[in-house]
Amino acid sequence: MYSKNGGKAGTHSWVATTDTVGNLSFVVAQVYEHEFCRWFKTIHQADSLLGAVQFAHLLVSSFLVLLPKDEAVKSFVAHQEIGVRAHKIFDDLVAEKEQLSKAVVSPNTVCRKGKANIHILKLSEDDGVRW
Repeated sequence: MYSKNGGKAGTHSWVATTDTVGNLSFVVAQVYEHEFCRWFKTIHQADSLLGAVQFAHLLVSSFLVLLPKDEAVKSFVAHQEIGVRAHKIFDDLVAEKEQLSKAVVSPNTVCRKGKANIHILKLSEDDGVRW
């Protein structure tokens, strides 16, 4: 997890814990692909010869849910198996996929006066957007 420190000119730095998701700016997460039922397979980086797994650097506004601490996740060589309660959460999120996609995209889109809207991750410093 990353948090911005020190006000407007502060830097983003790694934090091990947080009291609230509102304190965070980014979340780093390992990426898995749903295989079937409660199984999720590990995604490997396409350009890696060493079989390195893929991670994503997510904006905190894209973070949806944290599994309960007592929810069991079984790790195997090529996949993870989530518990029954976690699978229920996953099914509920999949059922709302279209609405969730719109909700996650909206806060990450920057409206620019006189120009087309742009996703926040595609901005460069010279795009003339003030934070």
